[in-house]
Amino acid sequence: MKLPEKVKIGGINYEVLLVPLKSEELNYGDAIGSIIHSECKIWINKEMPLQKQQETLLHEIIHAYVCHLVCAFCKDQQVQPFCHL
Repeated sequence: MKLPEKVKIGGINYEVLLVPLKSEELNYGDAIGSIIHSECKIWINKEMPLQKQQETLLHEIIHAYVCHLVCAFCKDQQVQPFCHL
């Protein structure tokens, strides 16, 4: 089963993109997955086995849910950086 092309998180559609590990989106190899909320995109290292890609996608989805919850319930500027983990 391959990864979905899109996922809906907190009512927002995110595009799921497979990219090389050494890509700019993955900080040139420093990350295996990344999410940019402002662009509604999730990037996953395409060089990993499918199971690891799925685990990484779940990890990024959890980051998005946490960010949506924190941003929805607390507008405190001190909490906002939590969304960039």
